[in-house]
Amino acid sequence: MTGSHRYPSTRNTEWCSVFALATATLVAASARGETDGPLALDRAAVLSMVARAPQIAVAEARVGEARALRVGAGALAPLNPDLTVFGGPRRFSNGQRSTDLVFTLLWPLDVSGARSARKEVADGAVGVAEADVADARRLVAAEALARSRRNERRWCC
Repeated sequence: MTGSHRYPSTRNTEWCSVFALATATLVAASARGETDGPLALDRAAVLSMVARAPQIAVAEARVGEARALRVGAGALAPLNPDLTVFGGPRRFSNGQRSTDLVFTLLWPLDVSGARSARKEVADGAVGVAEADVADARRLVAAEALARSRRNERRWCC
């Protein structure tokens, strides 16, 4: 569903970050002498890659943004109130003086039902963002496992 929202596709970024994480894991293990052949990624390593993947952090940040927009969509008044105060001396023709004060409060309230429509749209955006997080996790895990499998085959036979 990466093409259906306003954010650019991160497919290339996903591939590069998973590749970098897998390469760093392999290089670090080889440097420590922990492996004589291929280094298969176990479940813990894949979960660690998923937890550190930048595209997942971006997707989770988008969930936070969508939730914040949902809070804003539920506001009773979409605009802030406007308070205006005018004041000054007034002189009458008979010589008396007084002070004039004028207060104006303008607070537009939405009575058209648009608030509930905004809330529905915002709830949908939260659902899409949460689905994007789950999708990003699946993509990162699948790519890590696929790279691990290709690495095993390269060393195997």
